[in-house]
Amino acid sequence: MNGRILVVGWKPVVEDALERAGIPHVTLVETAKYPGVRFRADADRVLLPCGDITCVEALLGALHRSDTAVSDIVAVWTADEFAVVAGAALAQLLGLRSCTDVTTALRFRDKYVQKRTVARAGIPVADTALLASLDDLGDPGVAAVGLPAVIKPVAGAGTSHTYRVDTPEELRERLGALLESDPGAGPFLLESFVAGREMHLDGCLFEGRLTAFAASRYLTNNINIQAGGINGSYMLDPERDEDVYATAEKFALSCLEALGLTDGVFHMEVFAGDDGLWFSECAARAGGGGIIEVFQAKFGLNLIEEHAKAAAGLPPGIPVVSSDAFGCTLLCAPQGIAVSVPTVDELLARPGVLQGTVDQVVGAPTPDMTKNTVRRAGSAIVRAATEGDAVDRIRSLRSWFAEAVVTETA
Repeated sequence: MNGRILVVGWKPVVEDALERAGIPHVTLVETAKYPGVRFRADADRVLLPCGDITCVEALLGALHRSDTAVSDIVAVWTADEFAVVAGAALAQLLGLRSCTDVTTALRFRDKYVQKRTVARAGIPVADTALLASLDDLGDPGVAAVGLPAVIKPVAGAGTSHTYRVDTPEELRERLGALLESDPGAGPFLLESFVAGREMHLDGCLFEGRLTAFAASRYLTNNINIQAGGINGSYMLDPERDEDVYATAEKFALSCLEALGLTDGVFHMEVFAGDDGLWFSECAARAGGGGIIEVFQAKFGLNLIEEHAKAAAGLPPGIPVVSSDAFGCTLLCAPQGIAVSVPTVDELLARPGVLQGTVDQVVGAPTPDMTKNTVRRAGSAIVRAATEGDAVDRIRSLRSWFAEAVVTETA
């Protein structure tokens, strides 16, 4: 390619993807990460220290403080959920290419704006209301949402600060606690509770067309982690689940067209009920929690690499579909202080485990995984002959891991 791209935020998986794709780049690195990664710079990888990568002022300051020539930069790109809007604004200020303009980027960060946009396009989506104070609970829009409902930050991630509420008293209590404990996470979105099985739709876009697409089912809806549910999913097969793919792909394209995304990648969550698919939310980035690895195992494409190529204006990769079934799961440990944990080798020796991590360390408290879908004691990618077998292996693996971690009371 002619020129380099400007990358907002440093992540090892991002740097690896850029290297595989052969894309020269300049990365604006968070100050906390910079001392540990500055040695990785080379002729094709310039690293510049930056402050808050979600702040346009900090991004501009990092560029202006540098003596590095940036005249050959042709695009701005980020794989960081929280820097999507700042990255798009920086691209607009510098007159550079980006996968999203500022308005589109905002639609993918602000869930109130996102759901309003989708609703105006006639796509099934929950009713919503905005909550910035306890006084807002008296607004007619809140009554229209009804109960049960879900309260969450308008621009959160990973199911943090996300709760189902079933009574007016519970809603007031939850909102009051959120405003007191973490007001910076607000304002908050109240949305009507949508019944149905939660799915995630992931894929790649190039000039408005889907170049790769996957439909997956969560093993439990994300809201259920508060009751002990564990985040995980399995990917459906385009041939074995042809009807599901046809419906889901058409639905995803309608949502993406309404939101204005034409290039890059996406991670969309939907609910499948008796009355069809309902939109939940969508991010203009690759999904986490093992979705990148499962997508690559199933379709032979790395979502982060495809995202970078789209930003650089390079042609997309061609998917090669495996007939095997794949899934991913976080791994949970009993509450307490860990006195013994399994090794990674022991995890990888379990039936069907392709990849895995053991994040829990001896002597540390085990994580409370009811808080969000990021906390974990470990994780794994599983392969099997069928989707049913993949689910069985995930459940068996979860049980084995929970028994293999020995804890004592703090």
